[in-house]
Amino acid sequence: MSIKISRLKKFVKKLKNKKGMSLAETLLAMLIILIVTGTVTNSIKLAVNNYNRSMIRSEAKILYSTLSSIITNELDNTGTITLGDSSDGYYDVIGFFSKTYALDYSQTGTLDERDKLSRFYSVSVDNNGNITGEIPYGQLMLGIKKDGKIIANSLIGTASYTTYDLGAKVSVAYSKTRNTFRVNLEVSDHKDYTLSHSFDVIPLNKPRVI
Repeated sequence: MSIKISRLKKFVKKLKNKKGMSLAETLLAMLIILIVTGTVTNSIKLAVNNYNRSMIRSEAKILYSTLSSIITNELDNTGTITLGDSSDGYYDVIGFFSKTYALDYSQTGTLDERDKLSRFYSVSVDNNGNITGEIPYGQLMLGIKKDGKIIANSLIGTASYTTYDLGAKVSVAYSKTRNTFRVNLEVSDHKDYTLSHSFDVIPLNKPRVI
């Protein structure tokens, strides 16, 4: 028993006599750890950014597809339009009758047919769903402007825009000779990505111009 204790004491003494890492070795080890940690952190950040960018573009395509379908349906079924300036045979559509989102007298306060024609607005919306103003890329709504105030209906839910901070805007022109609407629709993330395409819509019946 005494022999074993003696051996244990000798072993502990050897451990005490062993030299630790030098300052240079310690600093080198810390440097290696920092480099490895930084590389891993940057790789994770890059992966997360790439994933978020991919999701934003995917959601932008879904939003574009949804909005283009709604716009096409609206223009397909309109029967009355009013036009503005022309360019290359196409006139700016400054109002059209919406069968889906038609505004009544209680909303417009007028019986004038022109004042009931709607147009698309890109707007900002507060937490209560109230329109706070027009912006370059916002939630796309269909309605009118009365006394400087936009009275409009949402085409799709707010979450379609806010989840990835997306916005949209659209312009519509009409060719009398071709009986064709030319639509330019854009969806943006307000930063460095914009999905933009033009497409034509031929209405089911030639609309009346007033």
